[in-house]
Amino acid sequence: MKRPESVLVVVLNWQCQFLLLQKKNRPIFWQSVTGSLEEGETFEAAALRELHEETGLTVQQGLLLNTHRKIPYQLYDWNRSCYAPGIEGGIEQIFYFFISEKSMVTLSDEHHQYRWAPLKEALPYFLSTTNRKEAVKAAQSLRQLRRGALCNKY
Repeated sequence: MKRPESVLVVVLNWQCQFLLLQKKNRPIFWQSVTGSLEEGETFEAAALRELHEETGLTVQQGLLLNTHRKIPYQLYDWNRSCYAPGIEGGIEQIFYFFISEKSMVTLSDEHHQYRWAPLKEALPYFLSTTNRKEAVKAAQSLRQLRRGALCNKY
């Protein structure tokens, strides 16, 4: 049974292109990296594990930003059976992973395909409202990071 504690890792590059992953068992469902915590695991450890498991990407390839925001979510009808009876939702901690360019991705068995897309193009693909909202916030964070990087040059 899955734990009702999970992570959402929004992956984007410096050109503000987002990584979208298509679920194999739900072809209309595109998402960022997500996953439940394992027993004894911290949210940050789960984010790094899920990032690597679902995409092959590692922390050495970019910058992982822990937003320290935990968002409640409701389970979809189709995934309730993965949780203990009576569990209706959970808590998802939000992370952003910034990489310098579009990287090659090694998909896990749970995903059918991936694509990189700019924010405007990516938003309609995300089925999850939280994923859409966090993509917008990640883009805002990227703009702040880029301004800081430019200022730090001089």
